[in-house]
Amino acid sequence: MAKTIHHPRPTEVDDLVPHRPPERRAPESVEMWAVVAAAVALVVALFVVPAAVGGDVELGDGGLTAVEGDLAWAADLGVEAEPILAGHDTVVVGRDPTAVTGTTAVRALHADTGAERWSTDFDGRGAVPLHIGLDTVLVRSANSIAVLDLDTGQVMWDRVYAPDRPDPAVAEGVVLMGGDELMAVELGEGEPLWRRDFPTSQRPTVADTVAFVAAPGAVRAVELEGGTELWAAPLDSPSDLGAPAVVAGDLVVVANRTGDVVAFDRSTGERRWAVFTQTGDPVVSLFTVDSIVIAGGRSGTVSAFTASTGARLWDLATDVDLSDPQAIQSVTGTVVVGGPDSGELVVADLDTGERLWAIDGEVTAPPVATGSTVFAAVEGGFGITPDDLVAFDLATGERQWVEALSHRDTGQILPWDDGILVTSADGQDRPVRLSAFS
Repeated sequence: MAKTIHHPRPTEVDDLVPHRPPERRAPESVEMWAVVAAAVALVVALFVVPAAVGGDVELGDGGLTAVEGDLAWAADLGVEAEPILAGHDTVVVGRDPTAVTGTTAVRALHADTGAERWSTDFDGRGAVPLHIGLDTVLVRSANSIAVLDLDTGQVMWDRVYAPDRPDPAVAEGVVLMGGDELMAVELGEGEPLWRRDFPTSQRPTVADTVAFVAAPGAVRAVELEGGTELWAAPLDSPSDLGAPAVVAGDLVVVANRTGDVVAFDRSTGERRWAVFTQTGDPVVSLFTVDSIVIAGGRSGTVSAFTASTGARLWDLATDVDLSDPQAIQSVTGTVVVGGPDSGELVVADLDTGERLWAIDGEVTAPPVATGSTVFAAVEGGFGITPDDLVAFDLATGERQWVEALSHRDTGQILPWDDGILVTSADGQDRPVRLSAFS
């Protein structure tokens, strides 16, 4: 039987937090839309043939992938019950602390059945799951972070955490918390391990037991055990960092909101190279793959550089909001870019930036790329019938299978052990449904 746990509220702080699930459309009259949707669905079925743009790809029937589009289970989560996080045979369901309606509990579901394991009430605050470990879940509410027991939902510890501080990082059983200072606490018990009196404006990045932290004016390397500062390197620009630092081989790379991308030697902090993305285009996303550094700008432009030298490889112009962590992905020699603001989905060659295929104006949520498949939510008939979950062939854009979702507004698509998880609803203040496809 599922357990419900009530947890006392910590010291009050302004009810703000830098986590927000995808904004949903305002609800309309259910009766009117039911009639219109039925008529439009008939028209779509008879006359509309989807087509890809950019790559002139015909979207026809194709063979099934490892995930065949079979609905394994579905669960109604309640109003504003997002975001979700999956790991270790568990799906953790959070709730945006800025939401004013819906459940305030954090819940865990069995990943194989969707049955509820436990529910922990955060006394009206709501919380977002950030990390699932072997036996713990790290969550963030409006004014605190907490670690829950993965099996029971029991709160193991809870600390006040200001809403303007960056998300904490978890590595080697340690939680690193940034902001005006850098503090390390033990994951299981929450006991302080060490603290350093320098600011961090982005989530720390950990590689080989060394944490790399950045803030306007400096990048630092700090030993995870003991907190010894190994080196500090100045940043010429006072601009804030646009994304967490990334590690590329023997380099650590940072990027700021004025378009500078700078690489430092991981061992010494010596500056190795610096490049500029685009004039006035702040970097909001940064990652590395196959010795290539990928930077996403606020304008939607994706830029690629050789990690060893900083040589520019290519620029790819899109209209996608790249600030979403899932908006840019790389898999099997490609870069996949997509998001709901523009409805655009672009798949490009990793080495050249050349578009392989694209869809324009139909995508309703950031996609998921895995193996040889891209999973995307595609808008239903004229946006008033339920979305479709579509499995696209990564190389060609050909449709492998299509599965109709229960609602017309998709929130998240996430991979899990046996398939794909999708949340959907019919507008704001409407119940969210979580569907698992295998």
